[in-house]
Amino acid sequence: VSAGFDGVRLAWRWDVTPPTSPILAEVVLYLVAPAAGSATLEVGVLLTPADWRLRSTFFTVDRGRVASALEADESWLTEALRTARHDAYQRLPASARGDAKVAP
Repeated sequence: VSAGFDGVRLAWRWDVTPPTSPILAEVVLYLVAPAAGSATLEVGVLLTPADWRLRSTFFTVDRGRVASALEADESWLTEALRTARHDAYQRLPASARGDAKVAP
């Protein structure tokens, strides 16, 4: 897990890239700085191609508002992270997942 602040929000990233994939796949949890007594949690998938000329793509899996990050529903967060991990794998091409079928 890597964590940091990107200037707007806190981010936690889990690298879930299969060993043979040329695409970096990360499950990401964003915590948007509290505004007006609430915070936004967003869970998603970030895919970054090895070719630096191509853009990274973020897909939101779920988003929620809480009074503070400490009040996040643990079961919601667990399920959102689990879904994002599955979604990251499904969004990769078969060749990147290592499960491409070879013609006989």
